[in-house]
Amino acid sequence: MVVHHHQEKVYTHGRYNLESHMCYSGLLLSYTLQGRICHMNYARHVFDTIPEPTVFAWNVMMKGYSRMNSPKAGVLMYVEMLMKGFKTDRYTFPLLWKGFTRDVALEFGTELHAHVLKLGFESNVYVQNALIHMYCLCGKIDMARQIFDINTNRDDVAQS
Repeated sequence: MVVHHHQEKVYTHGRYNLESHMCYSGLLLSYTLQGRICHMNYARHVFDTIPEPTVFAWNVMMKGYSRMNSPKAGVLMYVEMLMKGFKTDRYTFPLLWKGFTRDVALEFGTELHAHVLKLGFESNVYVQNALIHMYCLCGKIDMARQIFDINTNRDDVAQS
C-alpha cells in the first residue's frame, strides 16, 4: 500500500475508488495549472502512482505539458496512453494541439489527424476547430479551409 502525505492529509490507495480518483484529479489539476516545470514533474510523479488513470487524468497531464510549452512531452503522453490501452475522448486532441508549435504541428499533426478520423471524432466541433488551428499554425491553409468548409456545425470561434 502506498501512502502520500500532502498538506497534512494522508491519501492511501490499495483499492482504487471514487474518493481517491477525485483526490488524484485535484492534485493533478493543481500542479499542472501552476505552470512551473517542478510542479509538472511532481504532477507526473502523482500521475504515475494512479493505478488506473482515467482519460480525464491523461488529458490533464497533456494540458499541463501544453501550458509548459512542452508539446512533444504531451505527444509522448498521448502515445503512452494509447500503448497502455486507454481510450481518448473529444477533449484529448484539442488539449494536445493547443500547445503545439509550428515544428511540432508539422511533425505530428497529420498523423494525429488520422487518429481523429480513425476514432470518429472528425464531426466534433471542438476537434474541428483545433484541427483548423493546427493546420493554420503549420501553414497548411488549404487543409484548414477544407475542414472549415465541411464543418457543418460552424460556431463563432471557427468563423473568426
